[in-house]
Amino acid sequence: MFDQLEKKVFGRFPGVSCFFEIVRLFLIGLCVLAVSPGTSATVQFADYHIESGHDDAEEDLRGRVSLNSGDLDLVFDKSDQVVGIRFNNIDIPPSAEILSATVQFTAGDATNMSTALLIEGEESDDAAAFARSRHNISSRSRTGASVIWAPPAWGSGGDAGSAQRTPDLGAIVQEIIDRPGWKAGNSIVLIISGNGKRVAESFNGDAKAAARLHVEFSDNQVNAGHPIDAESAITLVSSENTIFLEGVVSDEDLPAGPLSTLWSHVGGTGAGVVTFSDPGDIHTTVTFTGTNVLGTYVLRLEADDAQYDLPESFQFVPVEVVILITSNKEVLGLDQVNYFRTGFDEVSGDPLVIPSIDPAGIAYHPPTDSLFLADSEIEEVLPAFETVQANLFNTPVEGGALLDQWDLTQQTGNEPFLNREPTGVTYCRGDGHFYVSNDDLKLIYRYTFDGSTFTAVDSVSTVPHTDDPEGVACDPDTGRIYVIGGAGINVLVYEYNSGFVLLEVIDLVITAGTPSGIPANPEGIAVDPVTGNLFVISSPDDALFEYTPSGTFIQKFPIDSLVPAPLSPQGLVFGRSSAGGKVLSIYIVDALFDNDFDPTERDGAVYELEVQRVQ
Repeated sequence: MFDQLEKKVFGRFPGVSCFFEIVRLFLIGLCVLAVSPGTSATVQFADYHIESGHDDAEEDLRGRVSLNSGDLDLVFDKSDQVVGIRFNNIDIPPSAEILSATVQFTAGDATNMSTALLIEGEESDDAAAFARSRHNISSRSRTGASVIWAPPAWGSGGDAGSAQRTPDLGAIVQEIIDRPGWKAGNSIVLIISGNGKRVAESFNGDAKAAARLHVEFSDNQVNAGHPIDAESAITLVSSENTIFLEGVVSDEDLPAGPLSTLWSHVGGTGAGVVTFSDPGDIHTTVTFTGTNVLGTYVLRLEADDAQYDLPESFQFVPVEVVILITSNKEVLGLDQVNYFRTGFDEVSGDPLVIPSIDPAGIAYHPPTDSLFLADSEIEEVLPAFETVQANLFNTPVEGGALLDQWDLTQQTGNEPFLNREPTGVTYCRGDGHFYVSNDDLKLIYRYTFDGSTFTAVDSVSTVPHTDDPEGVACDPDTGRIYVIGGAGINVLVYEYNSGFVLLEVIDLVITAGTPSGIPANPEGIAVDPVTGNLFVISSPDDALFEYTPSGTFIQKFPIDSLVPAPLSPQGLVFGRSSAGGKVLSIYIVDALFDNDFDPTERDGAVYELEVQRVQ
């Protein structure tokens, strides 16, 4: 069995920029994962299911434990409760390195309440089954490692996709198996608390749809298998779209004899002709030719020593080829340079300098070199709104001051333009207007701004193309308005200067070209003013996704390492760096804990990430 890997390599043509990305695909069984150039480790995949009604349980506010519920309420059921899930016979040796771990739930019902869950592990060598004794779940000692999960809305019962899958829980599982008393075959308990509501299938409700733990781990003591690696020596060597493929294949020499290898083109969206100079050589070249080679090309490297004869004994090496006609200024990385809080002080309860309790959108305004923050829910929280009386806030790019604020529910006396839930916000320098989305009314508003007053002049509905408009962005060069749809994961493009004419609908599920480029629940969108590319932020993925203007996925930037770690990132925008000069930054607003079900939570934040580019 073979390897999967994930690397990025760059190449150049005169006048064009080419981006090649190798992405991971699911492969069953024992594999080898390239963890760094020239380094490999043995990897196994394992899945564990809930085995009985004593392995998933709920504990209510009074400590009463239920073992026979027809579903799992994560976590609100009359009040916020604690949920425990237990997985048995975990066949992972103490020497293993956990690469990733996730729990896959199946939705029992459609639920869309804003939810923030805390997942911890039981600090135990071999966790016991749940019992009906009081506080049997909450009294268990917890791991130091924990993960916050803000799941997107669950659309319908029976769904079991990325929205129902937790973030990576590898650190929790690693802490448990690192305990001195851990042995392969022991049991693991995960404990879920927090606020909000998602309804998942339980063992008693539907045993086959109960929670499943998926673990990828490395153990050097296991049979070495047949590692396959595509080294970072993969480069673009000519202007004819030729890439050198440097395969690395090893074997434990059982049975003795040479390995046979084969490269092949097995799929993808690209329309170009794929030609290997020698498909049987692990060191070969592949050429993409044709009138249009833009797209995704999935290449397979297969190796065989005649010992394993299984249909899944192959290796996928997907190579994504995206050619961009740009000025050679692709984004290489993002460096955090600033962070400031908004909302109310947690101790005194007084408003902070920028009193936005749930910032959802952010815009950069070049004429004033400042940021505008839209708050989507402050009006719903009293007395916060009575104290602040605003849902749009203006601050310098470095934060630290409130330049002005506005109440868009009162900006005109015209009822259709009373914007009680401003979600995304953007400024278009071409026509000097602000555009603000409202995901409650499913509208995009257009405002004039004279430096002191906002006045709504018209609006347009996003229905039927999306009934969940989240972020909005304006391309400063073309004047196009982009709207990201949260539930539909699609991008609408409006023409700003001709009566909100809908130009197209870009469905990222179709256009991305790879499953790894599809965000779980997009919240915000921005246009890179240098390349014209689209950047989309997804809270469940804790990442920024970059696309071409037509929606082809380019690359992904994780943001889970920001300090402090984001909880509910919402909107983003490109703007001048607070450090000055010509450097651009990406500004991200984080709603932190949603106040939909906890009115005492009145917090928000803004991150600044400087953009590092190819020079």
